[in-house]
Amino acid sequence: MHISQYFLRGDVRGAIAHMRAHEEFRDVLPAYLAIFENCEYRTYGIPAPLNDILRLYQIYFRDTFSAACRRRRPRTNCWRG
Repeated sequence: MHISQYFLRGDVRGAIAHMRAHEEFRDVLPAYLAIFENCEYRTYGIPAPLNDILRLYQIYFRDTFSAACRRRRPRTNCWRG
């Protein structure tokens, strides 16, 4: 399955598993792990108010994919096994 299919279904957990299994994703995998498994959000060399806005977008996307995961698999941890 192509990785885009995971994202279209809202399955970030599946996408992360796919990235772990394919060497070509080794450069981007740490960013996904940081946001989706560790809740570590990126900051940029820009003014703090803009960083705050970008952090809120990162949180929004994490929460959106978490909600999709919970709808598919209630009572499971969507990010860790």
